[in-house]
Amino acid sequence: MTNISASFVADPSHTPGVSHKQKHKMKEYKFKKNWMPKLKLEVLTKLGSKEMFSPNGYQRWIRDLYEDHKANKVQIRIEDAKNENDIPEKSQLNAINYILNNEQNIYQEIYKTLTEIIYPYYSDLLEEDIQEYAPLNKIKDMPKVLGLVQIQVNLMSENEMAWSTYMFEWKGEEEHGLSILFEGAKYLKHDGAGDMWYDGVIPENELESLRKEWGKQMPKKLYYPNAKLRSYKPWQLEQTKNYLLDLLKENRFEEFKTIVSEDLFDKNQKFPEDGFPILEHVVKGGFIDAGKLLFDLGANTTGIMHFGNPYYENSNRIYFMNIVGGNLDQLNDFQETLVTKYLNIASRELKFKNFKKIELYERHIKLLLSYGAKLNKEEEHLEVINHMGLIN
Repeated sequence: MTNISASFVADPSHTPGVSHKQKHKMKEYKFKKNWMPKLKLEVLTKLGSKEMFSPNGYQRWIRDLYEDHKANKVQIRIEDAKNENDIPEKSQLNAINYILNNEQNIYQEIYKTLTEIIYPYYSDLLEEDIQEYAPLNKIKDMPKVLGLVQIQVNLMSENEMAWSTYMFEWKGEEEHGLSILFEGAKYLKHDGAGDMWYDGVIPENELESLRKEWGKQMPKKLYYPNAKLRSYKPWQLEQTKNYLLDLLKENRFEEFKTIVSEDLFDKNQKFPEDGFPILEHVVKGGFIDAGKLLFDLGANTTGIMHFGNPYYENSNRIYFMNIVGGNLDQLNDFQETLVTKYLNIASRELKFKNFKKIELYERHIKLLLSYGAKLNKEEEHLEVINHMGLIN
């Protein structure tokens, strides 16, 4: 085995739960700056069928999952400890190596957990046979009812092995999804896709200590990339973003300007919590002058018209794009402009007579049109267009 610094690679021959016979042919994970890598997994990506993730799905993340699984890739999210270590914890690297080298065992344990624990649990909870919604009679049925979304490698660990949360889309619970917590291939607990916590698995007094330790707030300040990998941990990026936004909230524009004007400051750095760049956060907060500064320094506006949640839109983004001469008719993945997107939503709301929501979309559509955005008079929108008085 190549002699690589232990600060970057966990030696898989020391991974707990691995037999001596396996060691000579084991795969090993090498950390390369990315806290959300995509691992090549040939067995677990069976849980990425068209039944679960349609390649023609309306939502981009579903289409992306289908393509990832087709390429035998699974998104891993490595939880970052609130320290300034360059790399994940040793127990986390052990867990990733275990996944790489024990896919078949994990796949079988997922099936066993479903049939022996989860299906009986939900059948009792709903007082009906969950098999009617998600038929699972043999292991080869599993890809038809279960789709792997992500594996989160947690900070919690025992026996030198970080616990891992497998998050799924599941036909038995389509609203909340499903998550299963494992230590290696040992089942620990199940819950909804975004609801996993360790209650019921470890004592309550330990849980309280963990909540305090993991919930502690690190200082808001300007963090720089670590010395070895020249990269940030996710929490460092978030606190850097919060620091910059606080400067604007406290009317310390010149300090903000000095920082973002540095050559080393990445004007298009995306932040882990939502994947948006600093320009989006600044404009969303109404700091238009700061947004214009970032734009003049090279910040990219591509896609900004479709950032955020259209159901809770604000006018700042539209106003900013008009000021900098940006494209108000930017298209999203479905070749929709923001005007078209609003009309689609408003048309649905009109059927239910949700006039307060329609008023919100009308206000933003009229603002867009006043700045020169185009209105395509599609037949499907004519009723809501007339309701809003958009045609003279």
